[in-house]
Amino acid sequence: MIQEAIPGDGRTQYSLAAYCKEGYALLTMTARRTRQYPIDFGLSSCFVEAIEVPDIQEPAEKLLAAMHITGMVEVEFKYDRRDGQYKLLDVNLRPWGWHTLCIACGLDFPFIQYNDVLGYPPAPITPRYGYRWVRLLTDIPAGIQEIHAGITTVRAYLRSLAGNIVFSVFDWRDPLPTFGDFFTALSRSIRGFHRKGP
Repeated sequence: MIQEAIPGDGRTQYSLAAYCKEGYALLTMTARRTRQYPIDFGLSSCFVEAIEVPDIQEPAEKLLAAMHITGMVEVEFKYDRRDGQYKLLDVNLRPWGWHTLCIACGLDFPFIQYNDVLGYPPAPITPRYGYRWVRLLTDIPAGIQEIHAGITTVRAYLRSLAGNIVFSVFDWRDPLPTFGDFFTALSRSIRGFHRKGP
């Protein structure tokens, strides 16, 4: 397989999240992967904004129709500044990391899929944009990298965390998943260090 490396960081990555039936996208919303970690070639999203990106709607829906997909799906694109085109990056046929952002925007895809399986098809829903999703465990290091690289400032970074924020795992009502997320990341780091050796 040959893949092209398209220049640009997370701010050039966009997604269409959808619930489909036999390839027809019944419900959709779009988002931008504003920050990723590591910042230059991210392994995962750490700050995602629900914004309208109409240019990816048609190509994503054509792909979903050709694949005859049923269920929740995320189609990722990367914007190539060299030719002004959105290039296909990935298709996730499963709950993706920031799917809870969709819930905040009014599209609870897992619940919609559950109801559809029970015979209750989804009603039309218009997403509420303006929400942001953050995974602090990786977003804080990403923010520090961006500040050191001159991409952002401390003030701008802190300002991005204000307003309609959805946390990846943190919830005062159930804090245990936050500790689980931290210890999972810590154990991966330790294993990676031991593989590399001193």
